[in-house]
Amino acid sequence: MSGAIRAMEDMTPLLSIAEMRALEAAAAADGADTDALMQAAGAAVADWVGAHHPNGRVLVLCGPGNNGGDGLVAARCLRRRGRSVDVFCLPPAKSDDKHAPLTAEAAQRLAGDMNYGVVLDALFGAGLNRPLPLMLAALAEASRRMDPPFVAVDVPSGLHGDSAQPLGALVFSARASIAFAAPRPAHYVMPGRMLCGRVHVADIGIRARRLKAQNPKVWLNAPEHWSGALPRRGLDSHKYRRGAALVVAGPAFATGAAELAALAALRLGAGLVTLAARPSALRTLQLTPEILRAPLGLWRAGLMPLVRRQRIQALLLGPHLAGGRSMGRVRRLVRAGLASDAQLVLDADALTAQRTQRAWFMRALSAHAKRRGQPAVLTPHAGEFERLFPHWLEEKGRLESARAAAQETHSVFVLKGADTIIAAPDGRALVNHNAPASLAVAGSGDVLAGMITGLCAQGMPPWQAAAAAVWLHGRAACVLGAGLLAGELAHAAAQALAELPPAAPDDAEDTEDIASARQTC
Repeated sequence: MSGAIRAMEDMTPLLSIAEMRALEAAAAADGADTDALMQAAGAAVADWVGAHHPNGRVLVLCGPGNNGGDGLVAARCLRRRGRSVDVFCLPPAKSDDKHAPLTAEAAQRLAGDMNYGVVLDALFGAGLNRPLPLMLAALAEASRRMDPPFVAVDVPSGLHGDSAQPLGALVFSARASIAFAAPRPAHYVMPGRMLCGRVHVADIGIRARRLKAQNPKVWLNAPEHWSGALPRRGLDSHKYRRGAALVVAGPAFATGAAELAALAALRLGAGLVTLAARPSALRTLQLTPEILRAPLGLWRAGLMPLVRRQRIQALLLGPHLAGGRSMGRVRRLVRAGLASDAQLVLDADALTAQRTQRAWFMRALSAHAKRRGQPAVLTPHAGEFERLFPHWLEEKGRLESARAAAQETHSVFVLKGADTIIAAPDGRALVNHNAPASLAVAGSGDVLAGMITGLCAQGMPPWQAAAAAVWLHGRAACVLGAGLLAGELAHAAAQALAELPPAAPDDAEDTEDIASARQTC
């Protein structure tokens, strides 16, 4: 099965437990029964071990279900290839292979004497729905030392495949995880992502058409999901056709966040970007001359005329908008924004201000989306999300919380983090995986909100605009490296956008013919 396992690539679905079971059932309808899939899975795991850990003894920890069966097949394959393999199984073991029982005493002894080149964790897979038995505590602790490396067959034992959350106090860690057919949400959604290590996918013979027929709703974020919706510039483009964006700043001592957002909107291609603030705050701005300034007197009454006068397509409210002061003015601004015809992006203080009027805010977002035909975009970090939806993250996990919030409010939710999730009202979600730790710097979220606003101002649909901005944000941070400043992100993101390959035009076939003709000439 050479080449059966690959590292993750673009356009990758994240299959839920139910979707994976349906996929296996569909494969059975194609003639691939459970035993055939298990044989293919175990052989693929053995291939991976042979390629990445060719030396040393192998320890295989097997559970009582299909995950343990995969481990037993892998052990048999490795033994046939001359490897020294020890197998310990939790009862009941479903195999004629010689194996030792994994008792509490055996687990303790193994954890204290890990004289192996690699350990395969095939105890429990993604479908586990209960805490691990306490007898595995010593082995779970040994897995965190990563010496020798633990490799998870499916997901690390004790981790739920859908919620990406540990099912109790015990959970294994892995240097790498081997998924079958497609990865699970737990492989890329926090905190599961930190436990899974590098993810590889094994081809176990499930046909691609069967995978496509499942119509997965959750995917890894990649340009293929949104590049076709990126704004196009024709020869007749001018600043008004490229859209106008408006960013509202807070008090005089707190304008930096809005300035970063306005710069990002401009860098991502908006034709006109205006930063509005009280006259006292305008005098403190350090803006690039390309960004317009507009006084905003009465916070609510002044916003609506400004949106109409400037022909604003996208409006950003939130970055340091309260400046630590009363949230009352912020709430009035948000009400005005929801009543406007501009594409609305809400971040930071604009979200925190709604904690005392949560029910109204949920209804207003839904009404706004239905009236405009386009959803607002909300960009909370975990703390801001928790204020709007108390206990959801703990109970549902990050992915399902974002999806449920998007559906309830008819809004696009960008739940920020190392695994930023972009959820649409129709249940679709993208999980981002290209953001480095260097993005954890003040102002990076303000830049992201401005990037989304800039793309929306040019007419890009909100969900695609959010997904594109998140990916470009991560790409820019990777290019800049450690020690980046938030103010550098907007320029680097614009360069990353320029480096994307152009989408195929509508007349792609004609274009290919022309290219061929030129080569012939």
